[in-house]
Amino acid sequence: MIRPTPQTIPDHPAPSREHRPWTRTKPSGKRSPPRSCASASASPAPPSARACRSTAEQHIYGQIIDDLKGHTLIAVSTVNEDIKAKVKDLKPLEAAKVVGEALAAKAVAAGVSQVVFDRNGRRYGGRLQALADAARAKGLQF
Repeated sequence: MIRPTPQTIPDHPAPSREHRPWTRTKPSGKRSPPRSCASASASPAPPSARACRSTAEQHIYGQIIDDLKGHTLIAVSTVNEDIKAKVKDLKPLEAAKVVGEALAAKAVAAGVSQVVFDRNGRRYGGRLQALADAARAKGLQF
């Protein structure tokens, strides 16, 4: 069966705005302007380095990536031999702090002082927050 539409029914009025729920309007009847970030035009160019972290059940990994060149500048994890000995008997939260401190120390030594912190869409808390706070305490700015 064909569903009747305004085109198939003669003398049927076109649907009014109240019957078109997909049209977003303000109370005054005007359409909303497109959304944009107000601070995008006022902010300076972002730094090219990005601090990224990933976790597994037992290990945590931290990287500083140069997005302009597309390669990893610094990588630190609990799998590295020098850090593995330090975090052997620590809980995951304390291990994240050690990785954050080591990441910041290597970054400052390599001349990277400012990065953008990439959460990868994850909540800012737990091991992520511990790594970030430890890196900030050692002089990495983000």
